Amino acid sequence: MKIIHTADAHFGRARFNKATQDGSNLFEITCYENARLGTQHIIDQNPDVVLKCGDKFDSVTPKTISITAEQEILEWYEEAEIDVVEISGNHDMPKMSHVRCPLDITSRSNMIHSAHAYRYQRVEIQDTIFHLIPNMLHAADYKTAMKEVEISNSHNNVLVTHGLATTIRDKRLNEAAEFELDENILTDQFDYIALGHYHGQEQVAPNAWYSGSQEHLAYGEIDNIKGALVVDPARHTVDHLDLPCIPMTDLGTIHSAELSGEQLADIIIRKAESLPVNSMARITLDFMDFPVRVVPEEALEAIRDRLLDLNIRNKSKAADRAEIQQQDLRAIDYVGEFGTFLQQRPLTDQQRAAVMLRGTETLKTVVTERGVSA
Repeated sequence: MKIIHTADAHFGRARFNKATQDGSNLFEITCYENARLGTQHIIDQNPDVVLKCGDKFDSVTPKTISITAEQEILEWYEEAEIDVVEISGNHDMPKMSHVRCPLDITSRSNMIHSAHAYRYQRVEIQDTIFHLIPNMLHAADYKTAMKEVEISNSHNNVLVTHGLATTIRDKRLNEAAEFELDENILTDQFDYIALGHYHGQEQVAPNAWYSGSQEHLAYGEIDNIKGALVVDPARHTVDHLDLPCIPMTDLGTIHSAELSGEQLADIIIRKAESLPVNSMARITLDFMDFPVRVVPEEALEAIRDRLLDLNIRNKSKAADRAEIQQQDLRAIDYVGEFGTFLQQRPLTDQQRAAVMLRGTETLKTVVTERGVSA
């Protein structure tokens, strides 16, 4: 069987303050366009099954445009007679009983096999059994779900789940309902384990992989490999598949101790002018022990208009940390900072998830009104 493993589309995420002609967020619209191109590329690979390993929506209450884009993609797979196996992630998982999971809305086809109701589900397609464990409400629920797994000796066995492998716990995203997956789940009894949640393409066990997200969704992902994975569980082969994405480039570090703001602007422009239009770029200004100088924003206006975003970080030994220029507040991950704050509060998992959901919605509304991005 030929499987293509994908995850973490996060449809609906809007970033930066650059808009299309009709006023839509340019980052968000470009992500939809790339997803459509990527879908056609996946179909051209002629797979038997496409896996979507959670967080295909950025919110449990996605925008209409997000739902429409995903339904269009699912219709393409159906027309190509390709089965889709999907689970909910912590972003598109309801945290309250009265909220409906968006996967229930988009998964209306016999060729779409969806698990999003906080319980284990088993799907048989051709010679493979897919063991689906969606993002759960509580960490203990994963162990409960694993007790229901019955390994088939006559089929390939593929586990599909969403969470943070303990082997990469240092890459925690500090989000609501971010649960760790330990050796009790990442076991060698499966021919392949398809993971979602971490946005970089990475192998975390001999048989377990994150496909990563198609797009760079934050500057912390600048070094991540993006795309999908082509998997043959019978032969135990895993190969990278390139998919279109918005370019994100690290322009390196400028040692800025003796340079004026105007000189720094000239260097930044020279480094960035050859980048693709509407790409994202990050550059670090290292001032050592010298006072930080502000780069004149008017000098960067043309290059900022050309790029989707230019992220300038100030670094000094005195501060012993990288700092974002005051005029570039849109680069701050407000939702991530809020998640970190909640992790430090004495709350139950259920309380933390509810506060995170309401707080995230409020933050996104506020930062949109202020012209920055969550």
